[in-house]
Amino acid sequence: MIHGNDAVGPIILAWPNAGDHIGSGGKAAGDDAAAGGLTGLVSPSAEAERQVFRDWRHWRGSTCEFLILRVLRKEHADLRVELHHLRTLAAASAERHHGNRPDIPIIGELVEQLAAELVAHMDTEETTVFPALLEVELAYVGETSASTAPRGVGQLLKSMSEQHQRTRGTLAQLRRESNGFSSPSTDALLDREFYAQMASLYCGLRNDFRLENTALFPRVAQMESELLRGSIRQRPA
Repeated sequence: MIHGNDAVGPIILAWPNAGDHIGSGGKAAGDDAAAGGLTGLVSPSAEAERQVFRDWRHWRGSTCEFLILRVLRKEHADLRVELHHLRTLAAASAERHHGNRPDIPIIGELVEQLAAELVAHMDTEETTVFPALLEVELAYVGETSASTAPRGVGQLLKSMSEQHQRTRGTLAQLRRESNGFSSPSTDALLDREFYAQMASLYCGLRNDFRLENTALFPRVAQMESELLRGSIRQRPA
Protein backbone atom coordinates (compact mmCIF):
# COMPACT_ATOMS: atom_id res chain seq x y z
CA MET A 1 0.00 0.00 0.00
CA ILE A 2 1.00 3.64 -0.44
CA HIS A 3 1.71 5.02 3.00
CA GLY A 4 0.73 8.53 4.00
CA ASN A 5 -1.33 9.30 0.88
CA ASP A 6 -4.88 8.42 1.87
CA ALA A 7 -6.12 11.79 0.64
CA VAL A 8 -4.96 11.19 -2.92
CA GLY A 9 -7.99 11.03 -5.20
CA PRO A 10 -8.57 10.37 -8.91
CA ILE A 11 -6.48 12.65 -11.12
CA ILE A 12 -8.14 13.44 -14.43
CA LEU A 13 -6.58 16.73 -15.51
CA ALA A 14 -4.31 17.38 -18.47
CA TRP A 15 -1.11 15.40 -18.80
CA PRO A 16 2.27 15.94 -20.38
CA ASN A 17 2.39 13.64 -23.38
CA ALA A 18 5.26 11.37 -22.43
CA GLY A 19 5.63 10.05 -25.96
CA ASP A 20 6.24 13.56 -27.31
CA HIS A 21 9.13 14.21 -24.95
CA ILE A 22 10.80 10.95 -24.10
CA GLY A 23 10.27 8.88 -27.20
CA SER A 24 7.76 6.14 -27.87
CA GLY A 25 10.01 3.11 -28.07
CA GLY A 26 10.12 2.20 -24.41
CA LYS A 27 12.13 -0.99 -24.94
CA ALA A 28 15.32 -2.09 -23.31
CA ALA A 29 17.85 -3.45 -25.75
CA GLY A 30 17.35 -7.12 -26.38
CA ASP A 31 14.03 -7.39 -24.53
CA ASP A 32 12.01 -8.88 -27.37
CA ALA A 33 14.84 -11.18 -28.41
CA ALA A 34 15.14 -12.45 -24.86
CA ALA A 35 11.39 -12.89 -24.60
CA GLY A 36 11.34 -14.89 -27.80
CA GLY A 37 13.64 -17.45 -26.25
CA LEU A 38 11.07 -18.15 -23.54
CA THR A 39 8.28 -19.20 -25.88
CA GLY A 40 6.65 -22.33 -24.55
CA LEU A 41 8.11 -21.90 -21.06
CA VAL A 42 5.55 -19.44 -19.76
CA SER A 43 1.81 -19.55 -19.49
CA PRO A 44 -0.57 -18.06 -22.11
CA SER A 45 -1.49 -15.35 -19.60
CA ALA A 46 2.17 -14.34 -19.29
CA GLU A 47 2.44 -14.22 -23.08
CA ALA A 48 -0.63 -11.97 -23.23
CA GLU A 49 0.82 -9.75 -20.52
CA ARG A 50 4.07 -9.39 -22.43
CA GLN A 51 2.18 -8.42 -25.59
CA VAL A 52 0.39 -5.63 -23.73
CA PHE A 53 3.72 -4.15 -22.69
CA ARG A 54 4.93 -4.13 -26.28
CA ASP A 55 2.19 -1.58 -27.06
CA TRP A 56 3.43 1.70 -25.65
CA ARG A 57 0.13 3.43 -26.51
CA HIS A 58 -1.61 1.30 -23.89
CA TRP A 59 0.05 3.39 -21.18
CA ARG A 60 0.43 6.83 -22.74
CA GLY A 61 -2.86 8.20 -21.43
CA SER A 62 -2.57 6.78 -17.93
CA THR A 63 -2.04 8.96 -14.87
CA CYS A 64 0.89 8.31 -12.58
CA GLU A 65 -1.61 7.43 -9.87
CA PHE A 66 -3.03 4.68 -12.07
CA LEU A 67 0.42 3.40 -13.03
CA ILE A 68 1.52 3.26 -9.40
CA LEU A 69 -1.65 1.47 -8.33
CA ARG A 70 -1.14 -1.03 -11.12
CA VAL A 71 2.43 -1.68 -10.03
CA LEU A 72 1.27 -2.18 -6.45
CA ARG A 73 -1.75 -4.36 -7.16
CA LYS A 74 -0.35 -6.30 -10.08
CA GLU A 75 3.43 -6.27 -10.41
CA HIS A 76 4.40 -6.05 -6.74
CA ALA A 77 1.60 -8.27 -5.48
CA ASP A 78 2.32 -10.94 -8.09
CA LEU A 79 6.08 -10.77 -7.58
CA ARG A 80 5.84 -11.28 -3.84
CA VAL A 81 3.74 -14.42 -4.38
CA GLU A 82 6.01 -15.68 -7.16
CA LEU A 83 9.17 -15.08 -5.14
CA HIS A 84 7.81 -17.10 -2.24
CA HIS A 85 6.85 -19.92 -4.59
CA LEU A 86 10.22 -19.81 -6.36
CA ARG A 87 12.17 -19.99 -3.12
CA THR A 88 10.08 -22.96 -2.03
CA LEU A 89 10.75 -24.74 -5.34
CA ALA A 90 14.48 -23.97 -5.12
CA ALA A 91 14.68 -25.52 -1.65
CA ALA A 92 12.72 -28.58 -2.80
CA SER A 93 14.94 -28.98 -5.86
CA ALA A 94 18.11 -28.79 -3.73
CA GLU A 95 16.72 -31.47 -1.44
CA ARG A 96 15.67 -33.70 -4.32
CA HIS A 97 19.04 -33.68 -6.08
CA HIS A 98 21.16 -34.09 -2.91
CA GLY A 99 24.31 -32.62 -4.47
CA ASN A 100 24.03 -34.62 -7.71
CA ARG A 101 23.53 -31.43 -9.69
CA PRO A 102 26.24 -28.80 -9.02
CA ASP A 103 24.18 -26.17 -10.84
CA ILE A 104 21.27 -26.38 -8.38
CA PRO A 105 23.08 -24.76 -5.40
CA ILE A 106 24.28 -21.95 -7.68
CA ILE A 107 20.77 -21.38 -8.98
CA GLY A 108 19.45 -21.48 -5.41
CA GLU A 109 21.92 -18.81 -4.30
CA LEU A 110 20.90 -16.60 -7.22
CA VAL A 111 17.24 -17.05 -6.36
CA GLU A 112 17.95 -15.91 -2.80
CA GLN A 113 19.98 -12.95 -4.06
CA LEU A 114 17.20 -11.98 -6.44
CA ALA A 115 14.58 -12.24 -3.70
CA ALA A 116 16.61 -10.04 -1.35
CA GLU A 117 17.13 -7.40 -4.04
CA LEU A 118 13.49 -7.33 -5.05
CA VAL A 119 12.01 -7.24 -1.56
CA ALA A 120 14.26 -4.32 -0.58
CA HIS A 121 13.46 -2.55 -3.85
CA MET A 122 9.70 -2.97 -3.55
CA ASP A 123 9.72 -1.86 0.09
CA THR A 124 11.59 1.32 -0.82
CA GLU A 125 9.23 2.10 -3.68
CA GLU A 126 6.13 1.51 -1.58
CA THR A 127 7.22 3.49 1.49
CA THR A 128 9.35 6.28 0.01
CA VAL A 129 9.39 6.59 -3.77
CA PHE A 130 5.76 6.23 -4.83
CA PRO A 131 4.40 8.68 -2.21
CA ALA A 132 6.92 11.27 -3.42
CA LEU A 133 5.91 10.70 -7.06
CA LEU A 134 2.25 11.19 -6.20
CA GLU A 135 3.06 14.46 -4.46
CA VAL A 136 4.80 15.70 -7.61
CA GLU A 137 1.76 14.74 -9.64
CA LEU A 138 -0.61 16.57 -7.29
CA ALA A 139 1.50 19.70 -7.58
CA TYR A 140 1.62 19.36 -11.35
CA VAL A 141 -2.17 19.28 -11.72
CA GLY A 142 -2.61 22.14 -9.26
CA GLU A 143 -4.01 20.23 -6.30
CA THR A 144 -1.14 21.42 -4.12
CA SER A 145 1.35 24.26 -4.34
CA ALA A 146 4.39 23.68 -6.50
CA SER A 147 6.50 24.92 -3.61
CA THR A 148 5.40 21.94 -1.50
CA ALA A 149 6.36 19.34 -4.11
CA PRO A 150 9.20 17.04 -3.01
CA ARG A 151 12.68 18.02 -4.14
CA GLY A 152 15.29 15.59 -5.38
CA VAL A 153 12.81 13.20 -7.00
CA GLY A 154 15.20 12.87 -9.91
CA GLN A 155 17.74 11.23 -7.60
CA LEU A 156 15.11 8.79 -6.36
CA LEU A 157 14.26 7.84 -9.93
CA LYS A 158 17.91 7.43 -10.80
CA SER A 159 18.43 5.19 -7.78
CA MET A 160 15.42 3.03 -8.69
CA SER A 161 16.59 2.72 -12.30
CA GLU A 162 20.05 1.69 -11.12
CA GLN A 163 18.48 -0.96 -8.91
CA HIS A 164 16.51 -2.21 -11.92
CA GLN A 165 19.77 -2.52 -13.82
CA ARG A 166 21.46 -4.45 -11.03
CA THR A 167 18.54 -6.84 -10.83
CA ARG A 168 18.64 -7.29 -14.60
CA GLY A 169 22.20 -8.46 -14.11
CA THR A 170 21.12 -10.97 -11.48
CA LEU A 171 18.35 -12.18 -13.80
CA ALA A 172 20.80 -12.57 -16.68
CA GLN A 173 23.11 -14.63 -14.48
CA LEU A 174 20.19 -16.77 -13.31
CA ARG A 175 19.18 -17.36 -16.90
CA ARG A 176 22.71 -18.40 -17.87
CA GLU A 177 23.13 -20.78 -14.95
CA SER A 178 19.75 -22.39 -15.68
CA ASN A 179 20.49 -22.87 -19.37
CA GLY A 180 17.89 -20.36 -20.47
CA PHE A 181 15.39 -21.73 -17.95
CA SER A 182 15.47 -25.12 -19.67
CA SER A 183 15.38 -28.00 -17.21
CA PRO A 184 17.64 -30.93 -18.10
CA SER A 185 15.20 -33.22 -16.27
CA THR A 186 12.26 -33.09 -18.64
CA ASP A 187 10.59 -36.04 -16.95
CA ALA A 188 10.62 -34.54 -13.43
CA LEU A 189 7.53 -32.51 -12.60
CA LEU A 190 9.27 -30.61 -9.80
CA ASP A 191 12.15 -29.54 -12.04
CA ARG A 192 9.82 -28.48 -14.84
CA GLU A 193 7.79 -26.38 -12.43
CA PHE A 194 10.92 -24.83 -10.93
CA TYR A 195 12.34 -23.78 -14.28
CA ALA A 196 8.96 -22.60 -15.57
CA GLN A 197 8.59 -20.48 -12.44
CA MET A 198 11.96 -18.86 -13.07
CA ALA A 199 10.89 -18.08 -16.64
CA SER A 200 7.59 -16.64 -15.44
CA LEU A 201 9.33 -14.43 -12.89
CA TYR A 202 11.78 -13.26 -15.55
CA CYS A 203 8.91 -12.12 -17.77
CA GLY A 204 7.07 -10.50 -14.88
CA LEU A 205 10.09 -8.48 -13.86
CA ARG A 206 10.68 -7.31 -17.40
CA ASN A 207 7.11 -6.02 -17.45
CA ASP A 208 7.47 -4.29 -14.10
CA PHE A 209 10.75 -2.62 -15.04
CA ARG A 210 9.46 -1.59 -18.45
CA LEU A 211 6.35 0.04 -17.01
CA GLU A 212 8.39 2.02 -14.52
CA ASN A 213 11.36 2.87 -16.76
CA THR A 214 9.44 3.85 -19.89
CA ALA A 215 6.15 5.23 -18.58
CA LEU A 216 6.14 6.17 -14.91
CA PHE A 217 9.64 7.50 -14.23
CA PRO A 218 10.05 9.65 -17.37
CA ARG A 219 6.61 11.20 -16.85
CA VAL A 220 7.35 12.18 -13.27
CA ALA A 221 10.77 13.53 -14.27
CA GLN A 222 9.11 15.69 -16.92
CA MET A 223 6.52 17.01 -14.48
CA GLU A 224 9.18 17.83 -11.89
CA SER A 225 11.24 19.62 -14.53
CA GLU A 226 8.30 21.77 -15.56
CA LEU A 227 7.44 22.53 -11.96
CA LEU A 228 11.00 23.63 -11.28
CA ARG A 229 10.89 25.88 -14.34
CA GLY A 230 7.71 27.44 -13.01
CA SER A 231 5.85 26.62 -16.23
CA ILE A 232 2.80 25.10 -14.50
CA ARG A 233 0.03 27.59 -13.79
CA GLN A 234 -1.19 27.05 -10.25
CA ARG A 235 -4.86 27.11 -9.47
CA PRO A 236 -6.08 30.37 -7.86
CA ALA A 237 -6.50 30.03 -4.11
